[in-house]
Amino acid sequence: MRSAPVGTRHTVLHIEDDPFWSELVAKAIGQWPEFRLVGTVPTGVDGIRRCQELAPRIVVLDLRLPDMNGFEVLEALQRQSPRPKVLLMTVRDDQVALHHASRPEVAGMISKTAYFDLELRGALAVIVSGGRYFAGRIQAAARSLRASPTAYFKLLTPREIAVLRAIAMGCDDGEIAALL
Repeated sequence: MRSAPVGTRHTVLHIEDDPFWSELVAKAIGQWPEFRLVGTVPTGVDGIRRCQELAPRIVVLDLRLPDMNGFEVLEALQRQSPRPKVLLMTVRDDQVALHHASRPEVAGMISKTAYFDLELRGALAVIVSGGRYFAGRIQAAARSLRASPTAYFKLLTPREIAVLRAIAMGCDDGEIAALL
């Protein structure tokens, strides 16, 4: 792992609603001299606001938040200047999550597992050096998805995918109509 220049600490904001994971990530990052956790927030709205205020280098983002979908947060963060690098840390490995994780604005994706801290540190190091990091299990699942002739994004039109995305966000028929 490449270390930061003396005195440089890469700032990290964690957007996570589960106190268990918030505490684990805070403890892990607190032990690494090259990274500094600038905060943990439990909602997407708070995360977007804190990113504007703090301008962290990296955001560790959960996809399941109480107020909005993690991919909505990702889109909002991409409109900020400076744009943080975004590492997804989630239990999700469904087709939609894997498909969206392949977007260029996602710097990496790891799973919430018993050994997350080892993978988190490695992922953060790769990301600050300009790379992208995807856990081995996630890479294998993404390869399988891309190879599948029945993957949802190969069977649905872009309009149908937009409707599916709105349903996944919890929109009702009227809200979906307004979005489209």
